[in-house]
Amino acid sequence: MASTRCGATPGPATWPPAGRRRAADLKRRVAVVFRSYFEEVTTAALTGRADDRVNCQVPYGPTMGAFKRFAENTPSADRHKRHVDTVAESLMTEATSS
Repeated sequence: MASTRCGATPGPATWPPAGRRRAADLKRRVAVVFRSYFEEVTTAALTGRADDRVNCQVPYGPTMGAFKRFAENTPSADRHKRHVDTVAESLMTEATSS
């Protein structure tokens, strides 16, 4: 593949059609694997399957990112030092002061 400025390789938009199809197929296969895994661990968690106790899924999305920004310069910044009661109190205090 030819290089562009700064040595970067061209993105998918410049790939030949066969390359774009292969990339799309790979993304689709990876999405199917992740989706099936998430469904399986959610079912395991909801049914309480004992053999899947260590197989867990931690949802992480925009709300977690917002919390990390909120906790950035507080004692809760280090996840090992977070306690549910202090986090809840901080969130409630901040919510009432806004």
